[in-house]
Amino acid sequence: EQCKALQDLQYMISSKGGSKMKMLSSIVLCLNYTQAHPEDASCVGVLWLSNDVFIINTRIFGSFSGRKPNSINRNFREHCFHQKKTTYAE
Repeated sequence: EQCKALQDLQYMISSKGGSKMKMLSSIVLCLNYTQAHPEDASCVGVLWLSNDVFIINTRIFGSFSGRKPNSINRNFREHCFHQKKTTYAE
């Protein structure tokens, strides 16, 4: 059943559902999903770290949502998000 919920989420935020959801809306939806299902964060690529900080792997999220990582990063910059590049070790 959880696998079905993950598939439904992917369908809802990607263009597979007809029209692609706005990126920021899809990120909030995915953050809420991974908050309830943290074991799926590595598939979705986004996770809350605290009440006002989240982490995103743009490659994983891009693959999950059908978006290009460069477009995701550009969208964050355009909406004045503070970004910090990290490595796997961090």
